[in-house]
Amino acid sequence: MPRFRAPHAAAAPLPAGDEMKSPRCRAAPPAGQRGFTLVELVTVMTLMAILTAIGMSRFADREPFAVQGAADQIVSGLRLAQATAIARRAPVYVVLGVSPASFAVCQDALCTQPLPTPAGDNVWLSDASGLVLSSASSFYFSGAGAPSLVAALNIEVRTADGATVSQPVKVELVSGHVHSP
Repeated sequence: MPRFRAPHAAAAPLPAGDEMKSPRCRAAPPAGQRGFTLVELVTVMTLMAILTAIGMSRFADREPFAVQGAADQIVSGLRLAQATAIARRAPVYVVLGVSPASFAVCQDALCTQPLPTPAGDNVWLSDASGLVLSSASSFYFSGAGAPSLVAALNIEVRTADGATVSQPVKVELVSGHVHSP
């Protein structure tokens, strides 16, 4: 049968202001409740700094993100142009410029009546500075959604030096289906 210790007698209360002088405050923590050493803390902080530096370097080069973002904007803009042509049962014109990269969706062939983006402005290709398109093109989607192309259209977005290239944006000849692999 185990023996139980008698509880310690309660310590007498200390006068006001002497709480920090209590021997209980300065006593070592109980076994198993140790903190980290300074060496461990510095090691962890150094490793975190190295990992952060490596991770941030990935985001320092924004060109791949800008190129892919512009390609995605072209895909969604072309799809919206085709859907607008079908909904209005009238042609919707698309104008793609090479350098600098430009993209416009209009109600007329001369693009004097641009269609606004879903955001309400006329900027169909934002943040395209330093980007070029592989080819210029001007065509329209008929009221049935068919493009006025002679051949399927492939468009690539590139950086000005050609170092980064997007996946090609393709407009199918008969159906006008717009996709990017």
